[in-house]
Amino acid sequence: MFFRMVKGALFRQKGKMLMIAFTILLGASLATAMLNVMLDVGDKVNQELKTYGANITVVPKDNSVIDDIYDVEDDDTEIKSSYLKEDELGKIKTIFWAFNIVDFAPFIDTSVDFDGSDVKMVGSWFNHHLSLSTGEELDTGVTSLRSWWEVTDGEWLDEQKDENGVMLNILIRTSTFEQYFINLLPEDDLLHTFFTRALYQKPEHPYLLFRTQQNPSLEFVMNHIYDEYTHNHSYKQNMLNSMIADFFIFLLRDHAKDVSVPGNAQSLVNEDTIFIMQYMQQHYDTITLKELSDFFNYSERQVERIIQSATGVNFRQNIKRIRMHHAAHFLQKTDLSVQEIADRTGYYDTSHFRHIFKNYYGVTPNEYRTTAQTKPE
Repeated sequence: MFFRMVKGALFRQKGKMLMIAFTILLGASLATAMLNVMLDVGDKVNQELKTYGANITVVPKDNSVIDDIYDVEDDDTEIKSSYLKEDELGKIKTIFWAFNIVDFAPFIDTSVDFDGSDVKMVGSWFNHHLSLSTGEELDTGVTSLRSWWEVTDGEWLDEQKDENGVMLNILIRTSTFEQYFINLLPEDDLLHTFFTRALYQKPEHPYLLFRTQQNPSLEFVMNHIYDEYTHNHSYKQNMLNSMIADFFIFLLRDHAKDVSVPGNAQSLVNEDTIFIMQYMQQHYDTITLKELSDFFNYSERQVERIIQSATGVNFRQNIKRIRMHHAAHFLQKTDLSVQEIADRTGYYDTSHFRHIFKNYYGVTPNEYRTTAQTKPE
């Protein structure tokens, strides 16, 4: 009798029963999805943060107070001695929030003998193996912390196999880099726009990667830079600046076409970008988008995207900028007539050239020339 009643209730209210079952199924699916997100979010956050490198710098308490108050780095010996010892660094992974520490690497001070001189150096771990007191085995170091670093000629040093290997990282002030690298290129050069945009406007980790393939000129200059840096010769800073300029000149002269910049699936730069911009620079007076596309075997739309991505403006705007800079140079430095300058810069209608020039500079070509010639040297 009881089962007959239950069976009757189920069949008489079939629609309601289906709705209840659907609701239960939907709730279970939602709960399962939220549980997966909750369990996976930690790993996802760790992975995303890891792409930015180390996001915490650990310093002694007394040293951090000095840094915070005076915004300086104190070189006091007593303060430096309060750092953790290298063989104690594994303890970092035993503190209460150790699960959130994915990788770490120390700054290790040491001294080396270089041609009879005692030279201070700061090193770190590359891929250091640690056996922790908790029983955990960990491989950590800058190869994990700086995942975007790339060794193109050879491979990262293996600390377990090559204890005497050395890799050098040379830091250059931003102002020095801008003076001796960016300023080597004229502002009207498309490569100037390209490098400036690549370094300062696009990536979270700005870098330029030149594949030099053991260029002997670069090795020669770099060895001399290091030698100069480790000795106290007269005019040391002037000599270093001069050699840095030589280094960048060799780099641009021999390897501008080999440069890579940060990118992802929507990469900033195509492998032909440098060649495309150089071709535009050399043929600015006659080049058209169709000719450029045909020469590099791309569609016009593809070339536009490459140029826009690399310089921030389209093909037509880039060509106009190059032409206007050349026109201004001719007006300042030559006695060519306005018509001759228009012809040389790709404008075969002088009145159209005058109109474009005035819109770009705010004055007519003749007014520009008069102003440039009356400026004191």
